[in-house]
Amino acid sequence: LHFIPWPSNPSDNVLGWRAMKVATRGDIRPEERVVFANGVEGLFIQGLGSRIDEGTRKALKDLGIDLANLKPGYPATTWRKAIDVILKQTLRDRPEAEAFRFLGERSVLGLCETMVGRAMVAMAKVIGPRRMMQRLPHTIRTGDNFSQCEITERGERHFEVVVQPFLLHPQFMEGVLTAMLEITGTKQGQAKVLSFDASQERVHLEVRWD
Repeated sequence: LHFIPWPSNPSDNVLGWRAMKVATRGDIRPEERVVFANGVEGLFIQGLGSRIDEGTRKALKDLGIDLANLKPGYPATTWRKAIDVILKQTLRDRPEAEAFRFLGERSVLGLCETMVGRAMVAMAKVIGPRRMMQRLPHTIRTGDNFSQCEITERGERHFEVVVQPFLLHPQFMEGVLTAMLEITGTKQGQAKVLSFDASQERVHLEVRWD
């Protein structure tokens, strides 16, 4: 279940309003791609918290992301630029792959601190990792208006996942899936990138757990 704040006057927030009215997934043009506010809150506010200093807040605000006053949605290009800001100003001492994996984990664990996320965690602990993976295509859709996900169950405690379009470093998705296993209470869960095609915006991963 995904709740999206609706602007009191859509004409004052054309992007936020239009983000809820765009074409169906799969028909989205790059300029129509929108990342919803829950993803921004989950990563930047809850997930990174005090790691974001005033200088970083200002840099994000200059991009159009005011953490004190979130919009319903942001262009995916703005989201990508915001991630670059975090990499340069907050995680500059980490190798790129490690930094993206960390951001993927924090995006999920931060989302768990939101109202919607707490409900998600409660459900995940009840249904367990297998059913959580089966629900992944639906879960992916709560973060933006363009990502699509295909899952294949390869065996007991073994899934393959394809996400497309995918706009970030592939290790970000490793972090996301590993953290999702963690919130179910699963021990020694692991996600691994099998392939990544930047030109096709496609990432292919496998997920295993004990």
